[in-house]
Amino acid sequence: MKKEKTYNTTAKKVGILTDFYLFETKRILLGGMGIALCMLYLFIYAKLPMTIWLIPIAVVLFAMLKMLFVGSLQFRRRVDHMGEFYQQRMQEDFRKPHTVCKLFSGWVHLLPDCLVCHRRGILTLIVLEDVIQMQNIQYSAPKKMARSLILYTDTNKYELEFAGFHQKEIKVVMEWIEKQNPNVEILGDANTAKKEATEE
Repeated sequence: MKKEKTYNTTAKKVGILTDFYLFETKRILLGGMGIALCMLYLFIYAKLPMTIWLIPIAVVLFAMLKMLFVGSLQFRRRVDHMGEFYQQRMQEDFRKPHTVCKLFSGWVHLLPDCLVCHRRGILTLIVLEDVIQMQNIQYSAPKKMARSLILYTDTNKYELEFAGFHQKEIKVVMEWIEKQNPNVEILGDANTAKKEATEE
């Protein structure tokens, strides 16, 4: 039997926001180093002025500010409207071994009461009891290598994108949501229905 993939932060003993900030900071610094190497080449061989070093510094500072004030904004706003007990339990669940699925540009952590999505530099919290509908969409050509799971609440719509070999993990996420929230309605694939109608 294949072992279920888990994501364990117990050894690091960090919370959700801290984990997000640590990962994004590492990513931003590595990107800044890449830009700095390009600037070094231009400085040596193209004889550009010293002011070119302001470019990687500005890029890193902008990315860090975006991470602090934009990247975690949705998550912090959502958490602020939750009770202290719920917040504490969510953080405890995050520190325990739990399943994590790879998204097109990030990850989604499957916790008992919510999904914590870290994608494209944005941290999002989706409370499972708020999800009323979900829809698994298979993109038509030339996007066959991608699928999306659309989650609907009364006020928002969230799209989780899965690509390549990780498309199979969409089933894991759907089964988890259905297990934790049996009242969720599963919608059909709009693209598949459209294709079948065309063939008829």
